[in-house]
Amino acid sequence: MKSLRITTEKNAELGADLDQFGKQNGSIITILPKNYRYPLAANFIAEVLESGRADTMKEAFTLYEEQ
Repeated sequence: MKSLRITTEKNAELGADLDQFGKQNGSIITILPKNYRYPLAANFIAEVLESGRADTMKEAFTLYEEQ
């Protein structure tokens, strides 16, 4: 239970950092739905779009969920 609480707190901190980054850098991150606005998801989605593994955001979300 302790590790789950720590993980949840860390995820919340990272989400807040990412929101702040998005505010400072325009709409780079804010185009993502809230469920994907944390570094792990954002990086994965960006990578699959840049590499051509996904052609649309919907495809990128699906690939992320499958991982």
